[in-house]
Amino acid sequence: MERVFGNYGESYAMSPECCNQILKRNPGSIASVATDESGKFKHLCVAYKCSLDGFKNGCRPILGLDGCFLKGKYGGMCLSIMSLDANNGLFPIAIFLCRKENKDNWTEFLRIMAPYLKLHPRTLTLISDREKGLISAVETNFSDVNHHHKYCFRHMYKNFKRYHSGKHLEALAWNAARSYVKEDHDIEISKMRDLRPEAVDYLHKEDSAQWGRAFFDTSSSCEHITSNFCEAFNAWILDIRGLPLCKFLEKYHLMVTRFWDVTGIPCEHAINAFFFNKNADWKELLDEYHFVAKYRETYEGMVGPMDNESKWKKKEDIEHRVSPPPFEPQKGRPRT
Repeated sequence: MERVFGNYGESYAMSPECCNQILKRNPGSIASVATDESGKFKHLCVAYKCSLDGFKNGCRPILGLDGCFLKGKYGGMCLSIMSLDANNGLFPIAIFLCRKENKDNWTEFLRIMAPYLKLHPRTLTLISDREKGLISAVETNFSDVNHHHKYCFRHMYKNFKRYHSGKHLEALAWNAARSYVKEDHDIEISKMRDLRPEAVDYLHKEDSAQWGRAFFDTSSSCEHITSNFCEAFNAWILDIRGLPLCKFLEKYHLMVTRFWDVTGIPCEHAINAFFFNKNADWKELLDEYHFVAKYRETYEGMVGPMDNESKWKKKEDIEHRVSPPPFEPQKGRPRT
């Protein structure tokens, strides 16, 4: 790997220059690297200005928070903040490369990003797996604004089935979470209570508004009950997660494309009402995120190219010295 993509350790030393190259062609972006007191790599954050502006101007006010493992010599994590565009397409906002996924790193990542995310004109809805200090990190950085924190039901169900397994209970739990109407939700919960009352008590340890679609705030214009769209991003960067740090950033830079699809339409009842009312204005049936104008506002920016590495500063000329993090052998059978 190092013969093809370069030395892993030297890549950390070049990370400040890599951040400079991102900022050179993308003014107003975020690209910063931090070290601990001994000069060892701590974390690196990247968010392009076009992504920050696109989220504020055209994306739905939904933020998916997730993390995935890096597979290079020094391991680490890639934390990410994703959104959805007007067409429900994946919209990357920011990445945060760090040693571990924990409360401190999520708090720092959100501290950096919160001032920009709060510029969205609507109430923010965050969705996460609620692990690794996320609940505390969200509360610390967003307590000053009205927001909603939804929990990924896929992760909730994984914990639920440890204590309440069975195909029928699984169907009832997912039906309750997916129901759009409170009455339908209550019917599924009632069936579950008849079958196993303690299963209902387990689900209700969390507020229904944090996992049940029937109770979601409508300002997000988003029906997602899982963070699967974040997992799509993790899969998107799968092939570059084993690269040295700067090579990862270069590849990620090239991969930030803006072509997604999947659209939304009003429900059948609204369509029927529209056809029976000749004076109805069809624009009143649709949220603003269903209009082309909103989609254009999301993608009116662009990501500027980075210079070829031959034009970068040499390692010995970089003032901010960054050394690799402590080497921690990966658990499990060594890969060949």
